[in-house]
Amino acid sequence: MRKWIFFLGLIFSTYCFAQAAESGPSYYDGIAAHINDKVVTLDTAMRELYNNFDLTRIPPHQQAQKVKELYPIVLDLLIDRILILQEYESTGMTLPDKIIASRIQSIIAEEFGGNEALLKERLKKIHLTYPEWAEKVRENVILQAMRQTYVNEKIKISPRMVREHYTANKESYATSSGTHVRTILLQGTTVQADNLWQALEDGQPFEKIAKEYSIDEKASLGGDWGFVSLTENFSPAVIELIESMKTGERKRLHMGGEFHLIVEKVAVKIGEIPPLQSIWTKVENDVYNKEAEEAYKVWTDGLRKRAYIKINDPQF
Repeated sequence: MRKWIFFLGLIFSTYCFAQAAESGPSYYDGIAAHINDKVVTLDTAMRELYNNFDLTRIPPHQQAQKVKELYPIVLDLLIDRILILQEYESTGMTLPDKIIASRIQSIIAEEFGGNEALLKERLKKIHLTYPEWAEKVRENVILQAMRQTYVNEKIKISPRMVREHYTANKESYATSSGTHVRTILLQGTTVQADNLWQALEDGQPFEKIAKEYSIDEKASLGGDWGFVSLTENFSPAVIELIESMKTGERKRLHMGGEFHLIVEKVAVKIGEIPPLQSIWTKVENDVYNKEAEEAYKVWTDGLRKRAYIKINDPQF
């Protein structure tokens, strides 16, 4: 149950292979989705998933469930990607070839020391041809340009917005702060989860039950995470659960399928809150990122409303 297990955001690799596994995943048959006249195969979606997430870091018995959790996120991002590229084509916009060529040369220089042969060797390992990779780079440049035009350039951050965000989120800027959390991640039936919950209610030590039944990496420590940053270690759903709890309270959450989470909020530590002027740039960036994500969602939601999208159940 590390940061990357509950991570629910996805940034496609800039070069489309930075996180790729040396040996690709097995192939999958079928169609994942139709987006207007574009078809996304299940194989394409799964390759994106495996190329962007290192599942080898997850215990084998948890990998299948993690694929189920990540798949809809990856597919959603693929759909957004396709819709933005289609919007680019429909507007008649054109990016000069020299911009794409410059980006390709920058990647080769920065990531491969100017050695194009090294790049091609890496591409061969992930079963991607040079022209396919170059097209991916072109698409990424287009995506960045489109987001800059339709999202970033429309965002204006005022001093008032910065001050209001700081006032509403002061504690998040505190130094040496954190939440002391203990967890039990169970793979089993609802009845088994009920039994564990009842055992805790009856006074059984949390540490003992975690060591015996939990399947996350903190099991050997009795499920104890110590003081941690919630945003750096848990998914939004788990964070929302923990933040709704009082100190000393215990709650449970069905994670999907056979996975059940029991969380205990032991304590909260809030450090010194720096004055706004000393962290103005950071707060301003946080406000900008928040506004950008909201604007991006509004934009892509609009693209989706105008598009024909059919998503198929992968049945895995």
